[in-house]
Amino acid sequence: MPCLTTPEETGRTPAPHADAPKEAWDRWSKDGQRYAPWHYDKSAMVTIGHKLSIPPPELKEEMHQLPRGYTDKGASPIKRAKMLGNGWHVGCARAVIFMTLLSANMEQAKSIPQNPHPFGGSKIEIMVNRWRHAGTDWGPAPSSDKRLIPETSDLAWHFQHAMKIVPPTMKQVELDPMVAWTYDQLQVMGATILTWREKASRKSRKSPNNTLNKRWSGGDSGSRMCRRLIATLTRTRSLRSLSC
Repeated sequence: MPCLTTPEETGRTPAPHADAPKEAWDRWSKDGQRYAPWHYDKSAMVTIGHKLSIPPPELKEEMHQLPRGYTDKGASPIKRAKMLGNGWHVGCARAVIFMTLLSANMEQAKSIPQNPHPFGGSKIEIMVNRWRHAGTDWGPAPSSDKRLIPETSDLAWHFQHAMKIVPPTMKQVELDPMVAWTYDQLQVMGATILTWREKASRKSRKSPNNTLNKRWSGGDSGSRMCRRLIATLTRTRSLRSLSC
């Protein structure tokens, strides 16, 4: 879609460099030449009631990340289109303001002890944050002792209930949540998992004094998490790593 521009109610002269298909020029002429000719290209228009049309104000509001009806304060569609054409895309405006505020504080900036990346500074930290965000328990799920049919000495009763249940082989297999999460990560990461495994191994062996190895050698729950996470990243057989 082209950038939103203001319409000209009395029509406008096309720019010397204007380039558009013949059909677009025809639509431009029939619409009173309100916008530049390329706004009437089929790829820049929407279908409303089986008819090609310039995007209405409501759609332009959504394109600018504004609430639907934001400019609908009694103004005509032309006035609303002008307001939107003179406005900023909310996401872009937010980014500009953020960068302006950030640059204004550059002189007061100080070094921080860890990587400012919101997902972590290393592959292991990124995977830890992914796992925490997923909210999945680490390790095997609690075993279930639930029987399909309660114990009974009544063979007829047992047979009657056995004919009603769905055989386990006909049910969808319920993977351990941690195993399912691991395979989801493998599917998302694809071949890059090989690089991540190598970097995770290098990170865990890099220095005996770093924080990671302190957690590795510790006895708290955090150390178990680190050990299993590194195992998941570094072992080819991820399922076996989950049992450690």
